[in-house]
Amino acid sequence: MMKKFLPPPEATKHTKLWGDVPLWSPGAIDAIEARPEFREALARAGRRKEAARRAVETKLAAMDAWVDGLAIELPDMSEADVLRYAIRHYNDRALERAERRRRWDDWDRFREATEDSDPRFLARIQVNYLRHVETTYEALLDSTVGKVGTERACLRIRARVLDAIGTKFPGLAAECASQKGESS
Repeated sequence: MMKKFLPPPEATKHTKLWGDVPLWSPGAIDAIEARPEFREALARAGRRKEAARRAVETKLAAMDAWVDGLAIELPDMSEADVLRYAIRHYNDRALERAERRRRWDDWDRFREATEDSDPRFLARIQVNYLRHVETTYEALLDSTVGKVGTERACLRIRARVLDAIGTKFPGLAAECASQKGESS
């Protein structure tokens, strides 16, 4: 609308930050804003803005409904098996990272996970293992990329997966609640 309705500037002022800045008198701006064609263009712009807002709300509602309808499936395994698999997964990933970086000094800081490790640490790696390996969590996150409401959907997907883990594996419920708190 500025290009369409504004006449050539009445003056310019040079600034370090923006270079030459065009200037108009308040009276010139008031005269443009009083023109019927400007008022109609402004009304059309308002209608387009409102339609865009409604479209975003519709897309957000659709994304929320999609997340609400997700079936979060977890494997049938005992908590002892989850612990064993999570420890193996954690240790294998640490080895892979060290090999990929070719930084064996990482091993100086690395503490191998064992069944005797700190219980809070073991709970964390079990929940992470279940979330990242035993569910479709990553694929669900990927399916939201580029869509309206991605950030909110990702947080809600994470919460849904953590709730499912905590429900199926009650011994991990406290860790699931803790991880949900980290993301909110």
